[in-house]
Amino acid sequence: MPSTVIRTARACDLESQVTAALRLADGVLFVVDVVEGLMANGERLIQHAVQQGLTIMLCVNKIDRLVLELKLPPQERARRH
Repeated sequence: MPSTVIRTARACDLESQVTAALRLADGVLFVVDVVEGLMANGERLIQHAVQQGLTIMLCVNKIDRLVLELKLPPQERARRH
């Protein structure tokens, strides 16, 4: 099944363009940095996707940063997921 990927930056000024692109999509894949978390514009885009009835997939990225940069113990890492 062919797919089209629309990659967007995290910049808030592109939100209206991304919202327009969502109207052409069958689903949405959100890639979220586990340390930085979901940004405000990402939350709004998820709301738009839900309103349009799109399938939403979430990918938690850069899990290694919890260990390497934040030096979190295993119990705290588990709570962050």
